Amino acid sequence: MVTPADAEANGQRLDVLARDWATLIDQALATAVDRRDSDRGRFVTSVQASVETAFARLLESAISVIPRILAALLVLLLFWGLATGVRALTRAIFARVVKDRTVENLVRQVSYYTVWLLGLIVAASAFGLEPSTLATGLGLTSLALGFALKDILSNFVSGLLILTLRPFQLGDQIIIGETEGSVERIELRATQIRTYDGRRVLVPNAETFTSRVTNNTAAPVRRARSCAD
Repeated sequence: MVTPADAEANGQRLDVLARDWATLIDQALATAVDRRDSDRGRFVTSVQASVETAFARLLESAISVIPRILAALLVLLLFWGLATGVRALTRAIFARVVKDRTVENLVRQVSYYTVWLLGLIVAASAFGLEPSTLATGLGLTSLALGFALKDILSNFVSGLLILTLRPFQLGDQIIIGETEGSVERIELRATQIRTYDGRRVLVPNAETFTSRVTNNTAAPVRRARSCAD
């Protein structure tokens, strides 16, 4: 509807402005009909509509997902700081209370990875994954993960057993297969040995736990055989 205010704003008479606008509307409608009826027009319209729909869905997904990603990253950052603090606190406590470096290593690593595991669960929840859904998904894929991570899990469990049973301690001089040297670190994945010529060797814990280990410094006194000329 054309009003006198529209005619005054455009500097034309009301009937002239109404006729011009009607002509423009008729031309637009005719163009739309031609575009709809022709094959090329339908194709262009369909592509345009698909692109607009895709960008609209992308924008909607970004608005929904980006805050979740930021929340999950903030949770991981928070638990990273918490795990680092727990590890430092454990080291300080054991330095004052217990002088056993092997026990300190066990407690420190278990507490560190436990905090990280809690952080991953909370981050998954912040991202929008329900714990029940996550547990169901892990249950469905546990068999495949078990085969894929068999060596890693074997090293992890062997590392816990080594740190618990303590067949050797930090600083002991041991022989594992063809590797001989001093134990520098006992991690959950591998045992770090410094050989006598200065090389650092990482022996997987599964191999360490299942192999024959000779501990040269387990006893303070050893008997040696001397040969007389």
